[in-house]
Amino acid sequence: YREYQFDYGYYRFLYNANMLKKNSIFFPSYQRYQDPPFFVRALSHAQRFFVLPITVYIFRKHPVEWNLKKIDSLLLGIIDVARFASEKKLMRLLKRQMIRLIVEYKPEVMKGLYSDSRLRILSHLLTLQNLFAALESDYSFFCKKFLRIFKITHFDLFALTMQCIKEEKKRLSY
Repeated sequence: YREYQFDYGYYRFLYNANMLKKNSIFFPSYQRYQDPPFFVRALSHAQRFFVLPITVYIFRKHPVEWNLKKIDSLLLGIIDVARFASEKKLMRLLKRQMIRLIVEYKPEVMKGLYSDSRLRILSHLLTLQNLFAALESDYSFFCKKFLRIFKITHFDLFALTMQCIKEEKKRLSY
């Protein structure tokens, strides 16, 4: 998998059920982006796998009705794969997550940032920024500009910090 480092296309493979059970590999219960966390773990644990150089499956892509739960799940899935990539030193996979976030899913994430759940979405983005910080210098430009790409200000960071302090005080008072 170190040479492959891809995260889409899980449906092109047959999986050994014993290997999946033995390694506790399953689809997480996200509403979106549940396939990549399963896929990268399965291929990483496989002793070997084969990729056919031809199209074996075609599906119709229907428009997704993005709600906050789906945006949250999307970000949790990207965090899941980015954390796995970071732990295993799979830098191409980590770069791929950053590109997917910025290029493929920016409008959906922006929608979440302009909602009542903005602090949760912002928290996910900060987690991803920390994970992406491990990337080599050719992607450091994106890492430095990451928060600006999503139009996040110092005020947003302050609000998140204050919210975390408030929640921690509340938790400690019980």
